[in-house]
Amino acid sequence: MIHQLDNFPGREIIIDRKKFLYFGGTSYLGLQTDPEFQKVFIANIKKYGTSYGASRKSNVRLPIFEKVEDYLAKLVGCESCVTMSSGYLAAQFLVQNFATPEYEFFYAPHTHSALQVAKAKPYATYTSLNIALHEHLRTKNNITPVLLLDSIDFSGCNYPDFEGLKDLPLDKLILIVDDSHGIGVVGPNGGGVFKKLKSLNAKEILICCSLGKAFGVQSGAVFGNKERIHKLLETDFFGGASPPSPAGMASLLDTEALFLKKRENLKNNIAYFVSNLQNKEKFLFIKNYPVFSFTNQKLSAYLEKNGIITTNFSYPSDGDSTKSRIVLGAQHNQDDI
Repeated sequence: MIHQLDNFPGREIIIDRKKFLYFGGTSYLGLQTDPEFQKVFIANIKKYGTSYGASRKSNVRLPIFEKVEDYLAKLVGCESCVTMSSGYLAAQFLVQNFATPEYEFFYAPHTHSALQVAKAKPYATYTSLNIALHEHLRTKNNITPVLLLDSIDFSGCNYPDFEGLKDLPLDKLILIVDDSHGIGVVGPNGGGVFKKLKSLNAKEILICCSLGKAFGVQSGAVFGNKERIHKLLETDFFGGASPPSPAGMASLLDTEALFLKKRENLKNNIAYFVSNLQNKEKFLFIKNYPVFSFTNQKLSAYLEKNGIITTNFSYPSDGDSTKSRIVLGAQHNQDDI
């Protein structure tokens, strides 16, 4: 069932004048509705305005973008970073850079549509993907394979162990990973999956992500080595695109202490939920991660009847399967759980 709201959904939402607890969405740290975060954001709006519609290559520039990109690169553990106005745009910005005859795309199982071009279909299994990659390298070794995947695909195939990748010829391919559901939530200090993937020794690793989930700001980012990011900065795509809100970027930088506090809250909420969860076998979930997927549609209806709204809709299009998930956030308390 679709519910229309007049406000951003926090830990509680009002539907037809009735209050519900909300355990859905992607606001993993609850920053979007946090009063302290909002106070900082409003102050930065007064300083930087509501948006910045000029090109980053304009003769009048704001250094806040470079400051945040340096901070994010250090957090993730890679050499360089560039930000865009959304996660989807960041993914397409990166993918289209490789849409040339020099490269060929291969999609891992469950890869998000943000990374796809020309309605490409992901391989059904890592076994079939492995066979296809080896055949490509045998017959087209002058064309570099580019493997695209989601770090967290909610099936457990990728993060945290990335077992499917370990049998692939990673040293001969470029790895592009969408870490939208990982950055800010997993990895050392919330840095996402880059450091973990680096240990697999791929030819090159590039990360793209949304910052609108855990970090609570409308923006996307691309991470990679300095040479690759420099090439991206020289493209018409980058020059012609407006940047993210500088107020949002500044707020991300100004609330590091709050970010760390929220991550600790989320960690505690996950532990509390799991320790009290009965019938764990009915849910698909990743250790220390706040999303609990299930297939029983009666559960969604039962929870709603009892005052709890969860994620429950077809995604990314109406023709796709229903995604049913209980999503914990740092904004929840133990009574909610």
